[in-house]
Amino acid sequence: MLAIALSRADALRGALLRGFGPWARPLLVRREVRAAWWGAALVCVSLAATAVVPMWLLALGPIVWGVPHVLSDVRYLVVRAGDHRRVAVAAPMVLGLVASALGGGLRAAVAGAENHGRRRLRDAVAEQLRSSGITGTIDVSVPGGPVPVVLPALFGRGLSELEIRIRDGQVAGLPVARADYVLTDLQGDVSLRTGQVHVRSIGGGDVRIEVAPSALADSIGTELVIRDGRLRAGPDELLVDTEVVGDALVLSGPAESLWGAPIEVPIADGYLLPCTPEVSIRRSVVVLSCRGSKLPGVLRAPLGIDSRGGSDVAPVGSLVPPASTVVAGPGTATTTEDPVTTTIAPTTIAPTETVPVVTVAPPVEPVPAPG
Repeated sequence: MLAIALSRADALRGALLRGFGPWARPLLVRREVRAAWWGAALVCVSLAATAVVPMWLLALGPIVWGVPHVLSDVRYLVVRAGDHRRVAVAAPMVLGLVASALGGGLRAAVAGAENHGRRRLRDAVAEQLRSSGITGTIDVSVPGGPVPVVLPALFGRGLSELEIRIRDGQVAGLPVARADYVLTDLQGDVSLRTGQVHVRSIGGGDVRIEVAPSALADSIGTELVIRDGRLRAGPDELLVDTEVVGDALVLSGPAESLWGAPIEVPIADGYLLPCTPEVSIRRSVVVLSCRGSKLPGVLRAPLGIDSRGGSDVAPVGSLVPPASTVVAGPGTATTTEDPVTTTIAPTTIAPTETVPVVTVAPPVEPVPAPG
């Protein structure tokens, strides 16, 4: 039976040679003609496969053509040269094959994509903050170490942590030596195309704002310095006590003799800080720090949380949120809620005696009281 099959196959071969022999002879004899025809046929088959079954071609192409190509390289460049007997050459090759078999190539690709994603996200968030009016040196980082954090965020899993550090700039019109916002458990979206972050909610946030005494001095019109760990005012360097009352930093103590009453500086409002801060004096700055579960208004618009609006979002470059009222002089006040100047009674500080409080406007153009 095998002999019959072979004889029929031989007869078919003979018929093909008699029919196509004269035409195929140049292909078999002349190398350049054979190479040209094989090349043209390969291009035509590749074009047809790309048009009809592109995904199969992408999956099988490296296997069908890539593996033989690699094996031929190993044969001609390594085995024939005898390099496979040299440990210095063979050991790295074996390690590479083992790492590839264990998924090392995939891990390297994921690590490269993660590194690129973090750089792009940092640049995009910094640009979002600059476009909102924040100035100075803006550093954005995405902690996480070797664990991928950006790639999961692209699929809607959010970011575990986002750190924003602003140095020597202005945040909502307030000159800051440094402002640190550390946001955790962010829920939102990361754009694959632009790298921008759009946050819906956060689990918590640590805020630390450092203000130089000179920035406060410009607001109150009195020289302020920090000496021996205390804030001092005036040429005699009178001691200044600091505390946060409501949305304002209150300056009081012996230095009240320079002003006639305690002074309020409205820099502790919810637009800059998500909570009531603690105030402390460090070596050369006044520090306001706190932890809350809401994103400050100064970050809300650029990062997209509640970006459709909210009454506590101040315009760019304004220190005071719309609900704040700043006393421009004894018995008068201006409010960003209504451009009309109104008259109010002097503020009292409880539970002690009633004291008129002078509230100092931020370093913006004041609105004159009606004559």
